[in-house]
Amino acid sequence: MDQYPYGYHDSLDNLDFTFEQVGHDLNTLKFAARPEGDPVAAFTFEIKHTVPTLTVQLTREMAWRSLYPELKGPDMCLIYFGPDHDMGRFAYGIIAEQYMSKFLRRPNANSSSIYFTAQNEREYKWKQTGDVLECIDTHGKKWVAQYDTRYWPPQMRIKGDGVLICTEIFVTWYLYQNAKRWKWEIKIGKEQRA
Repeated sequence: MDQYPYGYHDSLDNLDFTFEQVGHDLNTLKFAARPEGDPVAAFTFEIKHTVPTLTVQLTREMAWRSLYPELKGPDMCLIYFGPDHDMGRFAYGIIAEQYMSKFLRRPNANSSSIYFTAQNEREYKWKQTGDVLECIDTHGKKWVAQYDTRYWPPQMRIKGDGVLICTEIFVTWYLYQNAKRWKWEIKIGKEQRA
């Protein structure tokens, strides 16, 4: 079994969370869970700065985090864009910054999937199929997250091993959305660690 920097939960296969999207602006979205019926704030994107360039923070909210204290990992990520919404850099908590241009990649020029390596050192890819965007563990060839726009409001579902990297899933989902929106040129090949 792989060792995760976040700790390990005994019943990963049984973990399955659905988060409902609140809002439309990518930079100020919120995702809420309904563990007992009433919505609980789970993840929030918020604009921190717009000058000199856009900075957005993703926060794993205490309201949801306190329900699952055994789930470790980063509680926040700062995402710094370059000029004109170009790729910039990001950092989870106090972990060293990573450059988007080195972190995000495509396997070949014909692929629309975007690959990344999570802090657990496993490779994942975001792949669009119709109205569903899936985050797939490339080692086990199974999905760990699905963003589904067939529902209203749209939903992010995270299960199994994906729960351990839930903050990274939201960050890379956000980067994928921005890559499409701003037509970023994602490099081809393997990740280059900074």
